[in-house]
Amino acid sequence: ILLNADYQEWNRNGNNILQAYATSDRRLELKTLKNAEWFLRVSTVPIQDFKENKSSIEIKISAIDSPGMVDFGCIRNPKKIKFEQQTLNAIKKGDGYYINIPRFTGSSILSIEY
Repeated sequence: ILLNADYQEWNRNGNNILQAYATSDRRLELKTLKNAEWFLRVSTVPIQDFKENKSSIEIKISAIDSPGMVDFGCIRNPKKIKFEQQTLNAIKKGDGYYINIPRFTGSSILSIEY
């Protein structure tokens, strides 16, 4: 996962390439996921950091001017998704899922249990 990128997309063409961009000067950092049961495909919100557990991931994201989206794959179906004291739904998309992120300010934690 490329931390602090405005947008990132992994393996779009089945080529295992990460494509990303940032629209302003900031420090980008590539951080590897240790748990092979969950992977990020697309994020339209900047990811500041993440913390992995055996059956969950907590992703710290930054606010943007519009609603965002996180698209991911995981070995097991997502059980619970929490964001800003709300329960969000994962929408099935092919062999993965996506989550629509409502507008928010500052930074917040997106928690996905699977």
